[in-house]
Amino acid sequence: MDEFVGWLESAKCSLHPVEYACEAHYRFVSVHPFSDGNGRTGRLLMNLLLLRSGFPIVSISNQQREAYIEALVTAQRSQDDLTLLLTLVCDTAREALIETLGVVASAATSKDKGQPFYQEMVDFFRKTTYT
Repeated sequence: MDEFVGWLESAKCSLHPVEYACEAHYRFVSVHPFSDGNGRTGRLLMNLLLLRSGFPIVSISNQQREAYIEALVTAQRSQDDLTLLLTLVCDTAREALIETLGVVASAATSKDKGQPFYQEMVDFFRKTTYT
């Protein structure tokens, strides 16, 4: 855990916030410090880091559970290749951001108070893909 905490401090400025949160989750789960609840705690940590960076939380749905577990196992078996996990987290973060911006853009209280900006962000993220 000491190594993990050291990594958290040293990596926070060198990685994109979504990549940092994803890798923190992976590293925590790989340490497996508890007898139960490591995945839940890792996802809570990931979401705390995302929120601190201004991103909405990422929720791994039941439909994504198999792909999520496969991505974790693949990373652990392939010398920490986080490609699958990062893709899943980025796609889910993108969807959460679009949903959040959509709510903000359509909120009655935002009318004429930045609504065009938020709509522009929604449009941008809907057409942007990450690979």
